[in-house]
Formats: sequence, C-alpha cells, structure tokens
Amino acid sequence: MDLTGLSVTVTVNASRRILITGFVPAIEPTVISSRFILKIRESTTTLAECTVLLDRTGASFAHSVCMAVETPSSGSHTYKLTGTYDSAGSGQANLNFSSTAVGFILVQDVGPAS
Repeated sequence: MDLTGLSVTVTVNASRRILITGFVPAIEPTVISSRFILKIRESTTTLAECTVLLDRTGASFAHSVCMAVETPSSGSHTYKLTGTYDSAGSGQANLNFSSTAVGFILVQDVGPAS
C-alpha cells in the first residue's frame, strides 16, 4: 500500500548520486510475531526494502528507517514509500502518525557519481 503523503518528486542533475531516506515513526502491531516491510519505490521498481519484526501488541510501537543510494538519470524522478504488513495469523499494523510522530521521505544529493 502507498503511504499517504510520503512521496516526493525531485529533479536530479546529470552524474549525481542521491540518498533516499524513508522513516515511519509509529508502527503498532495488533498480533504478535508479525513484520512490517517498508519499501522505497520509483514507479513499480523497489529500490530498497527494510523489515521490522513486530513482537508485541497493544501500546508497543516500532519504527522503520529505510535508505537507498542511487545514481539516477538526469531529470524528474518521483520516489514514494509503501508498506506491507505480514503476519503468521490474522491482524494488521496501525501507522500512528501525529504532530510528534512524523513520517517522511527525504532525497539528498550526496555528490558526484563515481
């Protein structure tokens, strides 16, 4: 599922390396022994995938940070975060964003491509 509001369009100059960072601050599982998989994607291509084991329920929260280093072609690129919940049983994960638990996607130019 696409994470609402967690996409960004950037213009990349020629021969540049970028760092894409995604952060989801408050993942609350509803069942024990489940996983939340955060992905950084461009269109249908997965650039990075990060998994968080959710081993408690109730008022227990986890967070996820995922990073990808890319050397894209010059021009406009749209990156987004998606999330998948995986459980051995039934249940789901609630994402609890608030003014003090802010999720984000950040794209930084980290220098010339080698």
